[in-house]
Amino acid sequence: MYKKAVLRLLLIILVMVIAGCNHQASDEENSYRIDDVNVRAFVLPNGNLDVHEFYTYTFLDAVHGTTRSIGQQGHRGISNFQAYAIPKGDSIQSIIEHPERLELLPVQQYSNSKLDTYQIFKSSVHETQSFYYHYEIQQVVHKYTDISDLYWSFFDQQNSSTLHNVQISITLPQKGSIQDIHAYLKDKYGGTLFFDQNRTVYYENKELPAHRLSEIRILFPAQMMSNMQAQPILAKDSLISEEDTLAIKYASRTANLEQLRSILNLVMIGFILLIIGGLIWRIYHHRRAKNARFAVGELEHTDPLLLAYLWHPGQIIPEDIIASLFSLYRRNVITIETVPIRLNYLHDSTAPDYTLRFSIKDVISIPLQKDERYLLEWLFTDSQRSFTLDTVAGPTSQEKHDPERMEYYRVQYKKFYKHYRKWSKQVKKRLDWNSYYHAPMLLSPICIMLTLLHAGMLAYLYVIDILPSFTTTIGLTSLIIMTGITIVYYRSKFVFTLYMIVYVLILTLGVTISEVYNLLLCCSILLLIGRYVLPNKVWTAQGLPYRYGIKSFREQLRTGGYTHENNPEQLDLLLQYSIILKEGTSFLATHPQLTSYQHMSQTVPLLSWAEINTYTIQYTYQTMKRSTYSPSDSSTIYTPNYRNDSDQNHSDSSSNHSSGGGGGAGTF
Repeated sequence: MYKKAVLRLLLIILVMVIAGCNHQASDEENSYRIDDVNVRAFVLPNGNLDVHEFYTYTFLDAVHGTTRSIGQQGHRGISNFQAYAIPKGDSIQSIIEHPERLELLPVQQYSNSKLDTYQIFKSSVHETQSFYYHYEIQQVVHKYTDISDLYWSFFDQQNSSTLHNVQISITLPQKGSIQDIHAYLKDKYGGTLFFDQNRTVYYENKELPAHRLSEIRILFPAQMMSNMQAQPILAKDSLISEEDTLAIKYASRTANLEQLRSILNLVMIGFILLIIGGLIWRIYHHRRAKNARFAVGELEHTDPLLLAYLWHPGQIIPEDIIASLFSLYRRNVITIETVPIRLNYLHDSTAPDYTLRFSIKDVISIPLQKDERYLLEWLFTDSQRSFTLDTVAGPTSQEKHDPERMEYYRVQYKKFYKHYRKWSKQVKKRLDWNSYYHAPMLLSPICIMLTLLHAGMLAYLYVIDILPSFTTTIGLTSLIIMTGITIVYYRSKFVFTLYMIVYVLILTLGVTISEVYNLLLCCSILLLIGRYVLPNKVWTAQGLPYRYGIKSFREQLRTGGYTHENNPEQLDLLLQYSIILKEGTSFLATHPQLTSYQHMSQTVPLLSWAEINTYTIQYTYQTMKRSTYSPSDSSTIYTPNYRNDSDQNHSDSSSNHSSGGGGGAGTF
């Protein structure tokens, strides 16, 4: 059980780590790196943009050439795209003034519905090479009656390469007042923007990640666009107000992110302390349980049904009907005998030839519990007040292919399951599980507090970040719903695991800052580990001796710890325990003396046909599992784990149009 929990935990952590790696990984090929990007753009009076771009590549493998893609939105076409290879030592200014000195490279253009892509043919291998691209973009500026608007992105989500040492300058025409120029940056990835007295706006970023959008908007006097026709719209006040409001949000976002980073670091320390505390408690509890365990001999007198109940732990499964019948047999309420099995099972080569029949004695000298009376009324319905085990068995290997017979078994099982559920609830009520194993007092407040803290950090990030309204709505709604479910089912580690999966999906959907993403992902992994370290339930002083006592008892039964036992009555009891604890086959294999009591069917009926009786019990429940006709709740009911009913990435722009351009750089 613990191994499965650890494996499940490791699998989920692996998925979360992979998600984190995918979140940060770009599509940038390992074959190259873009070390420097320098873009010089000049706004022309006719609304066009004259662009000069300089790229320095380091090629780690052989490539055929480079690419430059430009988005089709926000302009009316690209003209005169030319590409050159730059020799070492040339200055940017001299290159712009005298490009004819450079090697002109062949260029091939192809387009799709979103991008115009230019392939620049220049084979390279294991070298550093610089390139110069020159092109003109038509009608980039929007001119209104009282203002001109340049809203542009040189790189966006279409860019598959991480760009290092990015420098962009945009120079406006030499007309109009400098005081009326307003420049805005929408960038979440460390970019900065400043403006000088020469009507030039500068953007710098040490590293612009792949698939990330960085937008620049410049609002400047309409008269600078002297060769453009203006749209008869007064847009100045509304555009400046809109961008000023958004600029305040970006500034607040930066301050809030710094605060969140500090909080996340403290939370991570808290989660680490939670894990350490949980591990210390488990070590202490482990030692305490070992010191308090029953001796194996003491467990040999434990009621079979209680032993099964504590072994599972705290669950009553269909196989435990046998434990209850053994309990009644030990107290002389019923008898056991081996009888021929029903005819239909004789045609199954895997079926035993015999089954067990339990009969109620004429005189019962002890008082019975409510669940025991119900069990007798439920199972012992024939005129002889007896019950044969094959009446609850499932279909044979031949019958499971017969629809009519399968329907018969489904109907029978529904009846069986209805009675079983009622009986199991009565057993649990009588045995009072909480007296053996109960939830820690602080489990509820700790789980709820940690879940709310964890979800609150992501919700806060969604609130302070600038995201599309659709992304914010979907992310926060999903987070609130899943958090509520997790709080309601705070004891369920399975539900908490689902919560973590949804959390990482929401995190990936909305978080674009790698550092914050990493911190939240680390917090999530630590909290997940901490939740698995925290026990849902702990053994009480009354139940603690059973914790390792049962484990040792099973080990003795499995490995031959009773090979020197010759008392048939005692061996009969041990065989009952081995069947209940799923060690019947091993017990038979390691205790050869069990085959020598066939003449004592009256005194030790189970032991006298030990191998046959053990197998017929196993076969009965195997056929029930084979039939797979559980009712609508679809619970898995034939293992000890049975449980029944008790317990993207772009800025939020509210402007009337989005930025034009975009695209990216790469190789082919």
